[in-house]
Amino acid sequence: MQKLVTIITPCYNAAEYLQRYFDSILKQNFRPLEIILVDDGSSDDTKQMIEAFQSENKDPELSICCLSQTNQGQAAALNRALKHVTGDFLLLLDCDDFLYPDCIQQRVAYLNDHPSMGFVAQNGEIYTEDALKPIRPVFEKYKTKNLFAQMIKGNYICNLAYLFRMDSLRSVLPNLEISTLRAGQNLQILLPMALFFECGYLPNTSFGRVMRLQSHSNTAVKTDFGQRLERCSQIAEITYRSVSYPEAAEWGPWIFLQDLYTKCLTCIQCGDRDKTKLYSKKLNRAVWKVIRYGIRYSLTIKKARLLTRKPKEK
Repeated sequence: MQKLVTIITPCYNAAEYLQRYFDSILKQNFRPLEIILVDDGSSDDTKQMIEAFQSENKDPELSICCLSQTNQGQAAALNRALKHVTGDFLLLLDCDDFLYPDCIQQRVAYLNDHPSMGFVAQNGEIYTEDALKPIRPVFEKYKTKNLFAQMIKGNYICNLAYLFRMDSLRSVLPNLEISTLRAGQNLQILLPMALFFECGYLPNTSFGRVMRLQSHSNTAVKTDFGQRLERCSQIAEITYRSVSYPEAAEWGPWIFLQDLYTKCLTCIQCGDRDKTKLYSKKLNRAVWKVIRYGIRYSLTIKKARLLTRKPKEK
């Protein structure tokens, strides 16, 4: 008997994209599927389209759940949906993106063949919004080694590239709940998973990610300077929360450095000379502090090894 795959999709004013989304779900050559869509207070026909698709569905192996809430953001919508998951595997899919027909089947087959893996990543293609043509792969290179460190640097953060085992996800998020700050919702799931579980990788492309000018990620980048700095702080806070395990204690300084680096880069991009000077000084001091402490810790470890070394038998 095939294991159940759950797909979670938060929706906000997504009526013009939902038909493509539904088509890609129906074309999946894997069953059974459980679809949980959360209408996050849309003002267009999003809810009506979801309900119409729900009523027209005749596939006994495709269950569709429609949830509604006032506009609270993607993280709140994700929390709402996670409480209703009954599947063995989980895929997070945005309403404006789409899957290729073999996507879910290939990922499930990989995880079935590799029981030690907590999740699997698969490559996809970036599409333009206007002509809907692929322009480049999502991942130019993907290294599963030191994946946690790569994600702290902001690499490989693409929600629909992953299929998670729900047992693994529940072990790192027992309450199946993340912070509802309007930033970093993908990090809150990916970082703990990368810390505790191995991730497999399939290099072939399996989905289309559409670069919309008005998408959540793009509008976050194009907001004013103050909001962009605030978003940097929120992502740093999210990262700290996501790795608040003893196993991740060593990564605290690197998260701090990444936060300063991102803020400094934001200041440069926005052309704010004074703030650039401020954050570059902070970053410089922090780097040297980490280096000094690193040398001190290395010497302490060396002394400890000498002290605990067993004497040679005569």
